[in-house]
Amino acid sequence: MWYLRESEHTFGRAHSNSEITQSASFLEETCFQLSLKLSKEVATRNHLLPGFKKIHMNILTQEIEKENIFSQKMK
Repeated sequence: MWYLRESEHTFGRAHSNSEITQSASFLEETCFQLSLKLSKEVATRNHLLPGFKKIHMNILTQEIEKENIFSQKMK
């Protein structure tokens, strides 16, 4: 535990308060932008998901029908 505390202490001494503040502001803005991007992607996915499910189910149904036709021909 002492090593971590010493590292934290060294970090605080090695950087000025303004550098730390700038880094914190940058990280805060980056997190905010990533959060917005993720929210948009989730909203888009939720909006499009029903359509994708329908398309996927249609494709599966077609494949099952093809398999059934093939199986019947093989009998």
